[in-house]
Amino acid sequence: MPYNSPTNIYTKSQILTMSVKLVGVWIVGAAFMLLGVWIIQNLELNVGVSGVSYVLALLIAFVMFLLAGLAWISVAVATRHKFG
Repeated sequence: MPYNSPTNIYTKSQILTMSVKLVGVWIVGAAFMLLGVWIIQNLELNVGVSGVSYVLALLIAFVMFLLAGLAWISVAVATRHKFG
């Protein structure tokens, strides 16, 4: 429902609280993406790195990418639902 809808009116403090939470989740998503890229960028299969640890690092980075996407999609859906 829109902000000025007669059936669902939000106060300014409620809108500010929702906005702060949404920005926080958006930043958490960016941090997950940064960590995933950081892992992938520094990952090399060379002496001292076993195949298992290499695949485990790839899986951790992939999960970071998935969590970032989940956070950003959640923000988009919540923004559309609350403010659109």
